[in-house]
Amino acid sequence: MEILSNVVWRFKKSIPTRIEEFDEVFTRYQSDILGEKAKWDSQVVVINNSIIRVGYTAWLNGPEDLFDNEISLESQDFFEDINNSGSDGLYQTDIMFELIADNGRNFTAIELMYKVSHHRCQRSWRSRVLRRIAGMSE
Repeated sequence: MEILSNVVWRFKKSIPTRIEEFDEVFTRYQSDILGEKAKWDSQVVVINNSIIRVGYTAWLNGPEDLFDNEISLESQDFFEDINNSGSDGLYQTDIMFELIADNGRNFTAIELMYKVSHHRCQRSWRSRVLRRIAGMSE
């Protein structure tokens, strides 16, 4: 299942704090980059689940770097094995975090992008977000 396959975005170190402002920035970016090919509708429902999981890869010092809403997808002893770390001492770690829809039913395109972008802003810039998104049933 593809979600937002015709959308482009460059994650930034900071984003507007209000979703309405983010929507304006995001919409403008679509037009700037895609021109007439832009087909962005911020209010379209893109996921019909109230809770989703988003997976990405980040480089961490250890499990203490995980946010409260994140879990590592690595084995229990992954961070104990120095062979799993890079030359900089950081561990390339697959992470999953959950998002909850504001309306308790589904995610609009803008709500999904705003929440993922907000989460991304909190993480080190050596991470890749949106590798996978999985909907969950309640």
